[in-house]
Amino acid sequence: MQAAKYQLIAQKRKETKERHSRMAVRAYELKAERNHLGAAVLEKLERLFIEAKWFTNYAIAEGPFAVSWKVKCVPVKAGGHVEERELKVLSSQMRQGILKRLQDNIKALAVQKRKGIKVGKIRFRREVRSIPLPQRDYTYKVLDKGHIRVQNVGILKVSGLDQIPPGAELANAVLIHRHGDCYIHITAFLPKKDEEKPPYFVGIDFGIHDQLTLSNWIKVSFEVPHASKSIRHLMRSLARKRPGSKRYRITLQRLEKEFEHLANIRKDIAYKIGHVLTVHFALIAFQDDDIHGWERLWGRKVMTTALGRLKQFLEWHGAVAVEQYYPSTQECSLCHRRVGKLPLDERTFKCPYCGAELDRDVNAAKNIAEWGLRSAGSRAERPLRPADEAASALLQRELLSVPYVRAQVASVKREASPLTAG
Repeated sequence: MQAAKYQLIAQKRKETKERHSRMAVRAYELKAERNHLGAAVLEKLERLFIEAKWFTNYAIAEGPFAVSWKVKCVPVKAGGHVEERELKVLSSQMRQGILKRLQDNIKALAVQKRKGIKVGKIRFRREVRSIPLPQRDYTYKVLDKGHIRVQNVGILKVSGLDQIPPGAELANAVLIHRHGDCYIHITAFLPKKDEEKPPYFVGIDFGIHDQLTLSNWIKVSFEVPHASKSIRHLMRSLARKRPGSKRYRITLQRLEKEFEHLANIRKDIAYKIGHVLTVHFALIAFQDDDIHGWERLWGRKVMTTALGRLKQFLEWHGAVAVEQYYPSTQECSLCHRRVGKLPLDERTFKCPYCGAELDRDVNAAKNIAEWGLRSAGSRAERPLRPADEAASALLQRELLSVPYVRAQVASVKREASPLTAG
């Protein structure tokens, strides 16, 4: 009887996995409205994250593969002695999720170590900011368009549930504590929409002055200041307060919120630009540049642009990544002969063989586009071609509608012949 039950569960899991493989996955962020939560719910939320820290540190000390999720009391170091603390709010499934996350972290570190990368140990946590909610309708349940029940905590009034479309199949979720506010990230599976994209391809060259240069001559630049006036004011105020005091913690929390606000603006810009590109082009190619290395060289000029997040967005949507060391700036996009390295201050590419003379970044973007088209091979189900003048003008208008973004056509002296899909 028991064996038949487990077999039925395994069969249902397999069917669910197969069904999800044919669907699109999305993550939605909901915010708990702290002003509408009762004192008892707020107390349980605070206790929940404290217990998650206790259990996480206990698992790290004993070994994530040796600890059982069934424990109800864990040893906690308090001052100079160790006390047994009871886990009253952290449910068994939440403990299972925390253990699985730690085990996955150790496995990922082992993979990195086998590759020859130097890795360290998992350290004890000063605080835990996220707790897995693995099972829908059990660890969490959506009650209506404005309320969610969290296991052992109670009902939370949230905003953002209206962004989840009808018919979405909800999966696991994560409860997050960030800068004094609580958020719930819900994973949902949606039916895939077969939207036919225009038969165009494009190459993208990342840069510092102009963050994107497209092979259709459009240059895109965007930048959000690293620190606003309010951030500078809060940093001066923080320096005058005693570390560890109540006012110090409040000011630090306000400062973290300001930094998060700027980070959210940069993330929004990157995602909107990525969406415009993926809608207008059936094939996108970009060079797999080391953005982190750029940050070490140029600092804030790169940090304020969210180039890494845009690159990640394009990877998620199937863009072709050209190898990092492909000499896209040294090759003529017309005759494909190698010219040699160009100094960074030389912004015009001149080919001594065919006489092509064009913007340095546009030449690189054209080479990246052609390389990506060749490497895509059979992935292209239909013939692709560069964007025509009307499509490029529409793309430029949509890019200009994104806040903080400037899009203009690159200056041209003598344009090389346009790329062909062949």
